[in-house]
This record gives sequence, C-alpha cells and structure tokens, in this order.
Amino acid sequence: MTTEAQVSDMVLHFQDLLTEFRQSMEEENKFEAAESATGLLDQVQTLDKQRKTFVQRAEHHQEKIELEEAFLVEFNNFNVLWDKNLKEYDDACDVLEIDLAEKHRNEAEELKRSLRVQFPDRPKYSSALHNLKMTKEKMVKHKKYSEARTIQCEIDTKEREEDEKFSKQKRLTAMAQERQLQKRHETEREALGKRIASGREEFQKSRGVESQRLVQRYQNTRIALENKQQIDRQHADKPQIAKYTFKKPNNQHHYSTRGFTRTQHSESHTGYPTR
Repeated sequence: MTTEAQVSDMVLHFQDLLTEFRQSMEEENKFEAAESATGLLDQVQTLDKQRKTFVQRAEHHQEKIELEEAFLVEFNNFNVLWDKNLKEYDDACDVLEIDLAEKHRNEAEELKRSLRVQFPDRPKYSSALHNLKMTKEKMVKHKKYSEARTIQCEIDTKEREEDEKFSKQKRLTAMAQERQLQKRHETEREALGKRIASGREEFQKSRGVESQRLVQRYQNTRIALENKQQIDRQHADKPQIAKYTFKKPNNQHHYSTRGFTRTQHSESHTGYPTR
C-alpha cells in the first residue's frame, strides 16, 4: 500500500519533470508547449493541494477520534477503579457494622447473665420473716396450731410483700441497666454511621475532584490539538511563492528542483525561470 510520503514524493518528482520539460521548451522557444506545461503544472499543484487538504482533514479527524477514544477508555477505567474502591469501602463498612452488632449481642447476653447472678430466682428474705418462721415452728412443736396458723398467715403476707418488692427491684434494675446499655449501643451505632457517611462523602468528594481533573486534562489536550491543527491548516493555506518568471537572456540559466539550484551554460539567449 502506497504511503502518503511516497505519494508526495511521486507528485514532487512529476512536478520536477514538468518543470524541466517546460524549461527545455523555453530554451527551444517552444512557448506553446511551455505554456501547456505551465497549465498542467498548475493543475497538478492544485490537485495536490486538494489531496493534501483532504489527507490533512482526515488526519485531523482521526487524531480527534483517537483522542476522544483514549479519553473514554481512561474515563471508563477511572470509573471502574473508583467503583471497585467504593465497593471495597462499603464491604469494609459492612464488616464494621456486623462486628458492632455482634459485640452488642454479646454485651446484651452478658448483661442477662449478670442480672441472674445479681438477682437470684428468689429473694433473700428479711430477718423478721425468718423469726416468724422460727416462731411458727415452735408453735407447731408445742401443738399450738391456732397460733401457728395465725403466724403462717403473717408469713405468707410477708413473703408476698418481700417477693413483690424483690421482683419490682429486679425489674427496675434490669430495665435501667438495659436502657443504659441500649443507649450506649445506639450512641455507638450512630457514631459508626457518621464515620461511614463521612468517609463515603469524602470518598465521593475525592472522586469528583479527580474526575474534574481528568476531564480538564482532556479538554486542555483537545484545545492544544485543535490549536496545533489550526496552525497546520494555516501553514497549508499559505500562498505559494511566485511560480516562474522570465529573466533577460544571458549565457546561463537557473532553475530549482525541489530546493536544489542548478546552473547551466547555454549558447541560447533565452531567459530561464527561477523558482
């Protein structure tokens, strides 16, 4: 496949051949042929300029596409990376919440065990009740059943009162300690929730900043590319140097071929073009 550089070389070579042909026609005073060569050279140069403009536009368009595709790939990789980091952060937060919930369950079970130790199933009855029971036993021992029955009624009443007092005290103490534990647990959950929310907010903030930097870098690169392409177009649109002019006859003639200047001696007195 022929490359652009090869095509340019072939066009320049063809222009050189036309230039040399025209100059030879001028030397031979065949001006009609020289004029035809000039017209053909103009056409070649016009077509070559159109070709270069087309190639340049295609290259510029391809450069923009490649820049945009590279940005999209980088932006997609950026989002994939940050999504992965966010998932890892959320997973770590889930572990913290699970660990905290397990800690709270263990502390609640420990409180229940502590309450069972602190408050047995039955209360420790008072010395007064103990004395009543001893008195009842004496009455029974001495067959004083009426007095024993009366004392037993007092015992039952006293036990019921002390049982109710014990149950109430146990219930109130348990409720107070459970509320205190629940309040502490709620405080810990709220603190963890705030830390998680703050970390996620900071994460999203950092992601936004990095995303803006990425977009700004792309925009700067795109502007630099557009400026470069504008300079390329301006350079391509610059008018060419005056093509060929006749000089007064002398015994030498000069012409330029692709930047090289040649000097030839001739017996003809025809002027030769300079490029």
